[in-house]
Amino acid sequence: GEQSQGLLLNARGTYFSPVVFPNFAERVCRFVLWARDNDGDINVTARLMRKRLATTNAFAPPEVMAQVSSTGANPNLRAFIDSTIAAPLPNASFVYYVELVVPGETLEVAGVRIETRPTC
Repeated sequence: GEQSQGLLLNARGTYFSPVVFPNFAERVCRFVLWARDNDGDINVTARLMRKRLATTNAFAPPEVMAQVSSTGANPNLRAFIDSTIAAPLPNASFVYYVELVVPGETLEVAGVRIETRPTC
């Protein structure tokens, strides 16, 4: 893929980015994917993931905290929102990251937003 004017363009594959929560006292309230999906056949998916640090099995799968996918064909940049957050209070026992799955070059991603607050 390539970057142009703040969009990930012509990308295909799975991308990862670490997430650092500066304040473990705040809850994750919403997970937002900003994307331009003008393809009715495929969708981009973003997941907020967490992986336990202290475990006897290093290969234990990570947990999905939130997941959202684009839908429909529309030439505009749109927000796709998940407000149903599993385990919304981050803590130091986990590492956190975003997984972005882009199945085709026709999807364009501007980014994700993780909204936190003391209460949701």
